[in-house]
Amino acid sequence: MRLEEYLNADSFIKTANTRLKFLYRKKHYVTQPTPMLLVMFLIQCHFDYVCSDWCSGLTKSIKNKLQVTQSKLIMLILDLNPRAHVSHRSFQSL
Repeated sequence: MRLEEYLNADSFIKTANTRLKFLYRKKHYVTQPTPMLLVMFLIQCHFDYVCSDWCSGLTKSIKNKLQVTQSKLIMLILDLNPRAHVSHRSFQSL
């Protein structure tokens, strides 16, 4: 992986986590289907770009960071406890 791709992936992860924190702070003000729409519009489109563009060159640490961020998004959408385990079934339910 080239340095600029690593910096772009790291920048994306920071941006996604910042947006995720914003959504967590505002989740009490919206109804249940709204967090899913917000995640799709604000974050998921970037996940799709990252995975399609850099998938072959990602390091294991970046893949782990992306997976943690994606798990946090699923916990937000499904309104799970922050310490809840996100299983394959959670992915399928979305």
